[in-house]
Amino acid sequence: MSQPLNPDKPLKKIRSEKFIKISYLLLILGIFLFHLVINHQIIKKSQAFRSADEPLYINCGFICYKAIFSDLKVSTPQRMNNIFFLTDGRQRNFFYLVEALSWKIGDIIKAKGEDSMIFITNSIFLLILLMSIYGIGSILYGRNIGLLSALLTSMFPLVFGHSRVAMVDYPLMCMVSLSFYLLLKTNGFRSVAYSIFAGIAFGVSQFTKETSIVFIIFPLAYYFMKAYSSGEKKKIAVNFAITISVFLVVAGAVFFKTTDLHAFKNFWLQVTIFPNNNDLFYYFKTFFINAVGPFMFVLSLPLLISYLINIKKRDKLLFLWFLIPFVLFSLSTNQMHRFLMPILPAFSLIVIQELFADGLFKSFKAILKVILIPCLMLQYIFINTGLMSNKYYKSRFDYGILSAKKDKYFLVTSALLDFFKKEAMRCGNTKKVLFLFNREDIVGPIFYKFVLYELPFSWSCPMSADIASAPALGTINWQEEVLTADYIVDNIGIVPGDYKGLLENISNQLKEGFNKYKNQFERMEEIKADNFVICVYKKITT
Repeated sequence: MSQPLNPDKPLKKIRSEKFIKISYLLLILGIFLFHLVINHQIIKKSQAFRSADEPLYINCGFICYKAIFSDLKVSTPQRMNNIFFLTDGRQRNFFYLVEALSWKIGDIIKAKGEDSMIFITNSIFLLILLMSIYGIGSILYGRNIGLLSALLTSMFPLVFGHSRVAMVDYPLMCMVSLSFYLLLKTNGFRSVAYSIFAGIAFGVSQFTKETSIVFIIFPLAYYFMKAYSSGEKKKIAVNFAITISVFLVVAGAVFFKTTDLHAFKNFWLQVTIFPNNNDLFYYFKTFFINAVGPFMFVLSLPLLISYLINIKKRDKLLFLWFLIPFVLFSLSTNQMHRFLMPILPAFSLIVIQELFADGLFKSFKAILKVILIPCLMLQYIFINTGLMSNKYYKSRFDYGILSAKKDKYFLVTSALLDFFKKEAMRCGNTKKVLFLFNREDIVGPIFYKFVLYELPFSWSCPMSADIASAPALGTINWQEEVLTADYIVDNIGIVPGDYKGLLENISNQLKEGFNKYKNQFERMEEIKADNFVICVYKKITT
């Protein structure tokens, strides 16, 4: 006798599936809120001015915010024009646009200041990152692997350190992850809608940072060829063409403008392939220990080895996402760990799926399943409290803010800024401030604070230029340039600097010019540091 039909069974299965899905999303939300609380505390307690590239990114975001939200009479087309044409470095405009939105959110919730803006901006990107990695893992391997991969990625030192600074490598990682998630949602380019969404995401990634193309092009090509060989060739080819076309249209809003071609020239001059003096093993020697953390590197290494041994049985999309950028950046002259941050989600997905896959190290995998999260939390605690971060991670520029601490020159920079705040009350119009030395954690903060406080000063430090964009030798008379300044900031003693060659030559010429015309300036302020004194001079007016 046949069994009676049970119409409630499919409904119960659907309800159970929805409950499981919601449960995992709540766990992702829990990870998100955990990081928000810790990030807020670290940023709030950290006594650090923003330096290096951060002042430029903060200022560009602030300029976009003022242009888009300050004048309500400006038309929508003009606001769009402001987004794409107002700031320098327009090839990274998506990041500036999110910053502008964060400035506005800060106004609404009464949380003003660059720290609040950075916190809001990176919280938006963090949510994108967690959802994207969870989505990729769920599609390829299952929800458990997606959830653990999202957790692991968010706990890497390079990732959470950069979630507290205004740099573009962290947003790039998030947007590249979102792009690959939407690519997988195309179901082998069988969905027109997701093919369009993927094209948009790839385009937006491209004008988050120029190097996006290095991370996306090879996995994208592989995914297309794999889909094309599986059937429905015409449909897949058409949808792939749609993705590429949308990518070119979106990215072309910035990159196809002749006025911005200099961005390519300046950037790619700094990442030239096959130089004579680069360290081919720079990333091999230190990247994983520093980016992933020493505890996680030790635990992950056997899993990575197992993956490589079984590569024929594994998905190649993650492998290409991970390997190709690693090789190409190893051949570049410009090498910093943060440049490879977008491969960390691929690394997480590789090691977590290998943890649950058949193959080598079965006993080790069984142990690792138990100790992974406790070891991950211990590493996170040690680094965030400064027990490890002060010893192993030297450059905040490369690693971000790993723990709450006071910058070495925090008080010096504060005193210099206070001087110019007082001088601002005496200025009738904009005055030029010229620095004769370059110390990024002193000079950089002054730059962006002038803009945020709307002080009537323009800023110039020729030695802070990238070597690719610095004026060629002999094109500017640097000795005479001193006379264009209303204020000179000089030093007595040796200021630890980071410029050589052409930039050092510029510094020497500026100092020679100041010695020549020193009688036209009056010393106004002295600020003592460890082994040097900063002196501020003001042009004598008659």
